[in-house]
Amino acid sequence: MRSDMKLKAIVWVGCLLSLTFPGAAQGYGAYRADPWNDGKGATLRQRSGNGGGYAEVYGSYIQGNLRSSSEAGSAWTAGARTGGLKHFDRVSLTGQAAVSQTMGYRSAGSLLSRPASYLFDFYEFSPALKIRQDAELSGGLCQDLSAAWQWGIRGKAAFSKIVKQETLAHNTSFLSSGLRPGIQYRKGSFAMAASYQFSYEAERIRLNQELSPGEDTPTVFFDEGLFYGSETPWYLSPIHSDGGFLVRKFSHGVAIQLSEKALYAGLSSRWSRGEVRTDAVSSSLYDFSSWDLDGDLDWSRGPHRLHASVDYLWMEHQSLSENDPYASRLTLKTALQYGFVGRGWSFAAVASLLDREGCTLVNARYRVDQQVLIPALDTRWTLVLGQAGLRLAAGWTCGSLSESGPSLPSGTVANRLDRYFVRYREHMVSHKIVLSPGVRWRFGGGLYADAALWWSHGFRLEYLGADRISGTLAFGYEF
Repeated sequence: MRSDMKLKAIVWVGCLLSLTFPGAAQGYGAYRADPWNDGKGATLRQRSGNGGGYAEVYGSYIQGNLRSSSEAGSAWTAGARTGGLKHFDRVSLTGQAAVSQTMGYRSAGSLLSRPASYLFDFYEFSPALKIRQDAELSGGLCQDLSAAWQWGIRGKAAFSKIVKQETLAHNTSFLSSGLRPGIQYRKGSFAMAASYQFSYEAERIRLNQELSPGEDTPTVFFDEGLFYGSETPWYLSPIHSDGGFLVRKFSHGVAIQLSEKALYAGLSSRWSRGEVRTDAVSSSLYDFSSWDLDGDLDWSRGPHRLHASVDYLWMEHQSLSENDPYASRLTLKTALQYGFVGRGWSFAAVASLLDREGCTLVNARYRVDQQVLIPALDTRWTLVLGQAGLRLAAGWTCGSLSESGPSLPSGTVANRLDRYFVRYREHMVSHKIVLSPGVRWRFGGGLYADAALWWSHGFRLEYLGADRISGTLAFGYEF
């Protein structure tokens, strides 16, 4: 408890520092902003004025939440975030901080706070209240070495904690930190950048109650990939050990970005060595690697805008033991966007296609392949009326999911987690329409209020509710 209070105090101090010395954030350009940018294109750092920043508090509610690895009947979130950018003569500083707390009612599903970081997962099936706390702090520096060369470095730290206090009381804690130094060159309309990054992540699951054999003994499911794995009683699972379940990994990687007028291309790769530990002496090692290749084309003439993008991501998880699971995932996303900017209003339409292919070895012997295709069409309108900025987004999506592989022989320990798979499949492939109105009201002096609603309706659903809704209300200050 004392360590948690210290962490919260550090984060709030970071918020105050980033307010005093703004860093890269609001109003600084979406991409191609700075060599410490985690997004696409760490090139073409553009100095506009002396910089700027923002600070806001917000609250949100979501009903009918379902993701691939977690679910909640409803959830409330409250938080605060701040960030900004400050330019000096030859140096720019960046700083961002955020804290939030979420209360999820009737929550179950993944026991990990960052399941997307791995190709395996743990599930539990006893809906109850879960409280999640998140904190994040980052900062960076960029310096001009000459008229064409710049270097920069960025650091980032994140912390999460999930506590379940009722049935199957347990807690999950996550900690990560990393540094990313980089250098870039620019001449005329051409720019290139290279960076090296290294990070450390650790996540631990601890059970806060003793469980013994019985008729009503709950179970835990270990997902080796694509919802295939094995289900065991809690008292026999590795999470029930004295030291709990610990997974951690050390990562390093490189990234290269190139930009020439309207064209952009980036390539990044990351390699990780991880460890899974279930008590003081029992552990296993695994390797994790990823490749990310993306490109963009921006074209504009008068009020017309055209943007095309493609993103290719390959992830692979390989245990160093021949008897342990293997999994891989390939994600290819393409998008084409047309926009029109008028006087006080704008319109944009985006057509996209997501192709996600994955495979896993069930029981380290039986290969299963899965492919998900999701086409989508989204539109956005914005209108400025005096102090009010109105926006409306509407979209449609559908999809398909196919699976191939040899059927598992009878008596095989590993099996598919059907109770989640059927809902995940329905969530991914069903026809859905989305409507999201919002408004931002500017009071003057940099103060603003922002309100947004989001509603989704699915058709011909069997396992999920047809409607999902969420809302967010924020109050902030821009400087």
